[in-house]
Amino acid sequence: MDQVLVGVPAVLWVGLLVWVTVFGGAASFVASTKGRDTIAWFLLGVLIGPFATVVVGLAGESHEGTSWARCGACLEPVRTGSTRCPHCQVDFG
Repeated sequence: MDQVLVGVPAVLWVGLLVWVTVFGGAASFVASTKGRDTIAWFLLGVLIGPFATVVVGLAGESHEGTSWARCGACLEPVRTGSTRCPHCQVDFG
């Protein structure tokens, strides 16, 4: 009686749901903070679990679609046209 759908125990279905929610959600959240594609990272999180979260966490921020330059003082990326570095507060003007 404790079996659901094709003879698979209910505890396995709950475990799968937890896996998808935790690892897919974690990878997607970290990807969104890095400016990466959240859907792709959610799917990778579902497929490879905590490894996707670690990989996206170690990846640098995505600078696609914006124009970036390096600050002359701290060498951090700064949007082109900025008047002040958000990292070291040096004025560019």
